Amino acid sequence: MAFFSTEMVIGGLFIFTGAVLKFFPPKSRSLYGYRTPLSLKSERNWKESNKLSAKLFILSGCLNVLIDFMLLISFPSKIAVRVIVSLLLMIISSIFIIVTTEKKLKEIDRING
Repeated sequence: MAFFSTEMVIGGLFIFTGAVLKFFPPKSRSLYGYRTPLSLKSERNWKESNKLSAKLFILSGCLNVLIDFMLLISFPSKIAVRVIVSLLLMIISSIFIIVTTEKKLKEIDRING
């Protein structure tokens, strides 16, 4: 049995995205980074949103790879199940990253007036 499946690529992409944001943080509102109206509102929001989203991307990617690996071991011949679960994990992870980061940015805005 292989210890890798193509479904794990999504988790790997999340980890890669988080690593890029962490080790090569985007400069002041550059072309890449966590870009939402709230993150673009101020320099502080920009830095905080990219810092937090980098951590969340890495965490989500690791969890996705772990769950995909467990599915590979549990259901080696059920490719459709693994693909569907992997895509659902990607969607849930993306929503989690956005909601968590936006909540933090709103908290920062509320504190700073």
